[in-house]
Amino acid sequence: MAGGISEALITTQTGLIIAIPAYVMINRIVSQRDQLEIFHHPRKPDYAKLQRNFGN
Repeated sequence: MAGGISEALITTQTGLIIAIPAYVMINRIVSQRDQLEIFHHPRKPDYAKLQRNFGN
């Protein structure tokens, strides 16, 4: 029984060692992508809101 528990703990440890850095890298990549999207795809101005604010 101890062998099975030991194997499960080693497998869990290995999975976490792989998953945690991968999670951090994916979040950084997504964050950088989102920042680049802001510059490449600026939001279109809300013309209705502009007209209300400036009375045109």
